[in-house]
Amino acid sequence: MKIYKLFLLCLSLTAISGCVDLFDNTDTLVYGYTDKQWSLRTKATEIAGSLDMYYYSVAITGSEEWRDVDHLIFMDLMSRGSMGTVFTAASNSEAFSRLCEKHGDTAKSPVGCFSQFSKSDRSIYHFYQDFTAIEVTCEEDFDSNHPAGSSLLDIIHYATDSPYRVLKNNYQIEFKDNSLIVRVTDDKFLSEFFGDEPVYRQLFNTFKKGTDVKPEDMTILGNIFISFDKYPDVIEPKHIRIQMTADTGEVYSFDTVLTFAKVK
Repeated sequence: MKIYKLFLLCLSLTAISGCVDLFDNTDTLVYGYTDKQWSLRTKATEIAGSLDMYYYSVAITGSEEWRDVDHLIFMDLMSRGSMGTVFTAASNSEAFSRLCEKHGDTAKSPVGCFSQFSKSDRSIYHFYQDFTAIEVTCEEDFDSNHPAGSSLLDIIHYATDSPYRVLKNNYQIEFKDNSLIVRVTDDKFLSEFFGDEPVYRQLFNTFKKGTDVKPEDMTILGNIFISFDKYPDVIEPKHIRIQMTADTGEVYSFDTVLTFAKVK
């Protein structure tokens, strides 16, 4: 819980995109990349209350109704298991330089290093591939409008925080459009960190309905949240598949189960 609260503090204070951790071995906005793929986490797979995805449910949906419901998928890039192969200025530097060139991340960053987590955590990497498309489907019938195997993009929201948006906007870190801004004082867990800080904070710099997600929203990715906006017709476990197509043509598939029931 302590590590996660540090993450949320960093995330909320500067919307991840402004979490400025300066590292001696990089001048670029992105500290490093990894080829380690995402692990999928849900409320039902966690020890009750251990991950505080409950707070994200309320923020993303704007409703307390979803706090305890198993409807949210956390695509966790780095916090579990091995680090995979990493690409930084100090390690695999040629590959790192190519990625920096690709993304236009070649000048000294005026806002420091873009970090997914707090400085005390190692999870400061982003995935080394970029994506052009995302699809979300269900193995079972979801509802009358979404039979098995059909696209669910129109009933999900996609939330992430990418340094690419910062790079494309001349190192701007706060955004008013297509971002998720929350009223901090509406939640005790969030408000305990701020004191006299402004009431509103940017939680994600990219927040869109699934059908509105574009390739630029899937460039230089860290953690991702996929949130369902509605219940299925039948409240029962649903086998959800997320497919992401890289700009190389490679397709990545991730499977998990959501119950859409309340998690105790």
